[in-house]
Amino acid sequence: MAAKWDISNCNDWKIRDGHEKVIFNLHWNCTDSREYPNPEPEPGVEPVTSGWTPTLTAYGSIIGTCALNISDIQDFTPYAEVTKDMALGWLFSVMTVEQKAQSEAHVEKQIANQIDPPTESGLPWGE
Repeated sequence: MAAKWDISNCNDWKIRDGHEKVIFNLHWNCTDSREYPNPEPEPGVEPVTSGWTPTLTAYGSIIGTCALNISDIQDFTPYAEVTKDMALGWLFSVMTVEQKAQSEAHVEKQIANQIDPPTESGLPWGE
């Protein structure tokens, strides 16, 4: 799958330079998920869960905020006319290509670590 970007909230000035509800801050999130095979339990070993399924889903997410430059709002869009796609466009016009790629890489790493955990736990001396 491809990372999904969303705007979860906006902060606005009630009145700014003669305009009402001027958005100055975006709260964003980037998420992704991937299904992967669930290993079958060894014969005679009861699965930890109540019902074994052939696939599992790993999830990753990151959140952030982005301040918008509203020092010159000649091209003002009224609050009620702002769309999610428009706000995402504003976000990506402020966020660098590297920042966007780093966010998506962070989400991908979370997913990879769920599928193949880099750590284990247990006791070296057994039971």
